[in-house]
Amino acid sequence: MNDAFPPATDAALASAPDPFARAVCHGCGAALLPSGRFCEACGRDQAADAADFDVEIAALHAPQIAKARKWIAITGGLYVLGGLLMFAVRRTGGDTFCCGTIPRLVGLYLQLG
Repeated sequence: MNDAFPPATDAALASAPDPFARAVCHGCGAALLPSGRFCEACGRDQAADAADFDVEIAALHAPQIAKARKWIAITGGLYVLGGLLMFAVRRTGGDTFCCGTIPRLVGLYLQLG
């Protein structure tokens, strides 16, 4: 007998989720068909329940999404600013400017990141 994988007990099997379990109606608790939109027992619209769930999830994650949008906008603005700076450098004779300033700017950018 393999000690690394002991045999499953009845209690472990009873507490395991059923892989063939069907979804249930939130109104009456009846089993739903996988392709059905409405409950056959009470007629409740299951798509409306899913939409309510999506709204709850969106409300839960709204602060994190707002924070992420702010940082994405800041990163994009810095990227555009860097692009404009590089365009100006190349436009004003970047050969003399590039030797000392560009490596310093890259070093500053890497330290801020």
